[in-house]
Amino acid sequence: VVVATPGEPELLEAWWPGLLARSQRVRSWPLRTRHVREVSLYRLPPEAACGTVAYRPTPFERAMEAAAEGRCPDALALCAEHREAGGGVPPDLLSLEARCHYALGDPERARVLLEQAVRQRPDDPVILFNLGMLLLRSGRPEEARSLWRRALALDPWDTDLARALAGDLR
Repeated sequence: VVVATPGEPELLEAWWPGLLARSQRVRSWPLRTRHVREVSLYRLPPEAACGTVAYRPTPFERAMEAAAEGRCPDALALCAEHREAGGGVPPDLLSLEARCHYALGDPERARVLLEQAVRQRPDDPVILFNLGMLLLRSGRPEEARSLWRRALALDPWDTDLARALAGDLR
């Protein structure tokens, strides 16, 4: 079972009281999205499985895990596998690819990918924040601040954005 926070653990508990307490948390991935801060994968106890087929993570989920473990070349290969399987090219995939390209020393490719993600989802403060950080590190602070102001207008409670605009992030 994959659970995103906030909200979904409470829903599962309401439907199946005690299910998560009896389940084994296999892995968690921190996320910075507008509504989700963490995604967790739980292994259900055998009595709750009800004969279901074993879950197989998608190439995108495996790419997220590889990137979290610092295996960026593997993550990029899994992103390509996701595309080839007809999974499309959502902004989250572009952001993950950008993160990997940046980590591998290709900030220009990372910038192109993040700009493409912004075109697809212009009201996503996380993507705007990440592109702003990349621009700041590329010596373009005014463009970064412009993106952060736009992102902060979308998510005024984001403390990272507020700190970035105050000049506390590098």
